[in-house]
Parts: sequence; C-alpha cells; structure tokens
Amino acid sequence: MVRNGAIAVALLACAVPVAGAPAALADDKPVSAKADRTPESQASSLAAETGDRVIVDAATTESSQVFANPDGTFTQEMNAAPVRARKDDGTWAPIDTTLVREADGSARAENTTAGLTFSGGGKGDGLVTLKDEGHALRLGWPTALPEPRLDGATATYAGVLPDVDLKLTALDSG
Repeated sequence: MVRNGAIAVALLACAVPVAGAPAALADDKPVSAKADRTPESQASSLAAETGDRVIVDAATTESSQVFANPDGTFTQEMNAAPVRARKDDGTWAPIDTTLVREADGSARAENTTAGLTFSGGGKGDGLVTLKDEGHALRLGWPTALPEPRLDGATATYAGVLPDVDLKLTALDSG
C-alpha cells in the first residue's frame, strides 16, 4: 500500500511546476515573455534602456498619466480637472477652448472633452450643441441670432434683445 502512495506522489510531483520556474505556454515561451507585451512592460523596458521616464499611452486619461521610470517603478500624475482631450485622430492634445469658425459659419471649440459647437447665426434652434460618447445635447434661443463675434473662447451675439448681448464661453468640458 505504501508503494501505491509513493507512485501517486511521484506522478503528482511531475504535474506540478517547480516554484520559481516559469510555466511554459503552448508555444513554449515563458509566461514572462508574454507579459512583456503589455504597454506597461514595454514602457518600463524603454525607460530602463534610455534612462528617461516613458509615458504609458494606454493608461492616459483626460486627467491623469502613468509614467514608467528607469528604476522599474511607475509614477501616476493626476489633475483635479481635465487637462487633455482626444482629437479626432485619437491622439491626446492639451485642452484648447479657442473658438474657430467652421465652413458653415458655426464656431467650434478647438479641443475640449466634449464636442462643442456654437451657432453661426440665423435660426436660434441650434445655439449650442454638445456631443459626447455618441450622444448630443442641443440648446436653442427663441429668436434669430446675429453672426457671433469670436474672441478666444467666447462667442458674443450682439443685440439679441434691446441693449442685451448674449455671450457664450467654451470650457474645458464643453
């Protein structure tokens, strides 16, 4: 009976990997080689090679960034409010609320976390349009609008009511 137990222990020992040894995958590459393909490990390797910290692009958000340091550690820098937004091409760029005139006369904020467009004048039903994650919010004005004067992040619609100008200002979030 002891003999059967010894055989079972011997068979079981063959199936359990040795502690500290990398487990082999189906393609006979160690697990650690597969882990080296993560954005974090790639940035960490590059930081060690160059001696400079390297941004982990996949971990970037509107208000935080993660950096791989040359010593193998990571640093996360966080902001209380968004400081960058994705551009149409998917790259990150600093927030820029400067209004630019579009071909149709509307005014668009250069780079904010939500797409922001102000009316170029005319019918008041599309005074402001905010777009974010496939959704849109549209605000109107009850009367016709004059063409706005643009100054940085502010669009001014002069004389919307007697002695009243309407000023709209783009913010980092729209």
